[in-house]
Amino acid sequence: MSADLPDATGYPLERAREMLLSAGCGAISLVRVGPAEEKGRERRTMVVRQRCRDDGAVELTVAAEWRTPRREG
Repeated sequence: MSADLPDATGYPLERAREMLLSAGCGAISLVRVGPAEEKGRERRTMVVRQRCRDDGAVELTVAAEWRTPRREG
């Protein structure tokens, strides 16, 4: 990773994009992992990995936030 770019690992995708673009990153590509997102569910997409590609773009690996349902008493 370039020393000039912030580490966006662990941030929601939209915040990560804002951070990288404001730091001067020109191109961001996404790799999605995990189960396909369910329609109508309000889940954030989180950055789980960040790396710089040889072409200068930043590649973000992202996954839908996963939560275990709460048990009712």
